[in-house]
Amino acid sequence: MLKDELLAIDRGFWLEGEDYFREHIDENCVLIFEQMQGVYPRDQVAASAHDPKRWRDLVISGAFAHQPSQETVMLGYEARVTRGDGMPYHAWIGSSYIRRDGAWKLTAHQHTPLKD
Repeated sequence: MLKDELLAIDRGFWLEGEDYFREHIDENCVLIFEQMQGVYPRDQVAASAHDPKRWRDLVISGAFAHQPSQETVMLGYEARVTRGDGMPYHAWIGSSYIRRDGAWKLTAHQHTPLKD
């Protein structure tokens, strides 16, 4: 199922490092976070994942996907995860993917933090 395939890719953005990011991000990616918003080149986004242990104990729930065309999919889900410093983090996540040369590439990603 496409939703599961994209969730597996998204899970890697939480738990993997720079090489994973370079492999799975489109040439440019829209990021919408509290600390950064805008369009960023792949290598700059990948460099932000220099510490692959920045997250742990990821739990994803409530996942849904919408495919408005054969080449694009929007993915949403709720994430509960622990930061590398031990602080819990809870947010709604939105990721948009585009198909490039037969592979799904992340083209937009946003977090909406939630209060427990």
